[in-house]
Amino acid sequence: MDEEQDNSEPRSDIFVYITLIIFFFLSVILILLVVFGVIRSPPTQSEIADNYTSILKLQLGFGDSFPYSEPIPDTSYNRSDCLVYNTFTTRADTVDTLLPIGYAANNNFICNDGYTLALSKQYETCEQSFCIGQDGNEYTKGERRIFYANCDTLDTCKNFRSVVAFNYYLVENVIGPSSYCLDADNTASNPNFGLISCSEAAENPTLTNDIFVTVESAPAYPGSDFLVSRLRIPNQDRCLFFEVAGSDQIPTGKIYTSSCSQSKNSGYSWLYHDKISIGSKVYPSGFITYYGNLTEEEFQNLEQLLENSGALSGTNGVLSVIPQQSCSENICNGTQIIPITSWNSVS
Repeated sequence: MDEEQDNSEPRSDIFVYITLIIFFFLSVILILLVVFGVIRSPPTQSEIADNYTSILKLQLGFGDSFPYSEPIPDTSYNRSDCLVYNTFTTRADTVDTLLPIGYAANNNFICNDGYTLALSKQYETCEQSFCIGQDGNEYTKGERRIFYANCDTLDTCKNFRSVVAFNYYLVENVIGPSSYCLDADNTASNPNFGLISCSEAAENPTLTNDIFVTVESAPAYPGSDFLVSRLRIPNQDRCLFFEVAGSDQIPTGKIYTSSCSQSKNSGYSWLYHDKISIGSKVYPSGFITYYGNLTEEEFQNLEQLLENSGALSGTNGVLSVIPQQSCSENICNGTQIIPITSWNSVS
C-alpha cells in the first residue's frame, strides 16, 4: 500500500506544474491583449464626447455648399435645379441615373408617396488637411464632395401607388404569366401609359417601378360599391382616358393619355367595382367607362349599367376598351388593384 501512495505523488506534481504553465501562458496572452488595445474597458462618457467632437470637426471642415451645374442631355433641366425624382435615396450614383419628373415648385400633382424626393445636386470643398464627408468617405484639402441635397418639402400624397393587374390570378402565390400590368412611363420626356407582363416586371427590378400607378378613387355616392376613379401617372398631370366617337359618344375601344386637369371630370373617367353576381351572370372586377353624369338610380340597375359600359382590358397584352363580358364563377379573373405595400407578397 505504501508503495502505491509513493507512485501517485509524482503524478500529482506533474498535474500541478502543467496547470501553472497553462495559467502563466494565459496570463501573458491576456496582458498582451490589454497592452495592444484588443481588450479594453468600455469608453467613458468623456471619451465618447471627445470622439464625437473630433468627427464633427472633420465634417465641419467643409466650406459652404454650392449648386453643381450639370445639364441633363435631351432635356431642359439642370441637376443643380430643385427637381423631383422617383427615388427614396439621395445617393449620387443612383440619382445620376434617373430622369427627373419635373420642378418641385408650382405642381399640384407632385407629392411625397414614399418614393419621391425633391433634390438638387450640390458640392462642398474640404478646407482643412483632412475631412470626413457625410457619406463616410475621406477627403483631403481642396477635394470636392458632390452630393444631392433635399431642396423642398413635399406634401404627403393622399393616395399612394398601386399595381393595376388585368386577368389577375395566382399560381402558388405568384402572379400568373397571363396577367398584364398597367405600365406608367414616368419620364419627363414621354409620360405615357402602356402594358407589361406582370411576371416579367416582378422578375426585372428595372421594370418594377413603372408598374406602380396612382389610383385615386371615391365612392360614386354614399354607400356605393362603385368607385369613381382616375388612373394617373405618379406625380404627373397625365391620366388614362377612353376615346369616344359620334354624337352618342360611343367608345371606339382606343385609350389615350392626356392632361388630367384640362379634361372632363379632371380625369375621373372610370368606375371600379368588385366582382358582381346578378342572377346567373358573374361580372369580373374591373374598371368600366364613366361619363360623369350618372344618377344614383342608374347605379341601382347594375345589369343595365354593366351591359352598357365598356370595360378597360389588358387582354393578350393589348390595352383597350372592350364590351363588358360575364364569366364563370369558377374562372373569373378580373382587374385587381394591388397596393404597393402588398405587391411583393404576390410577385
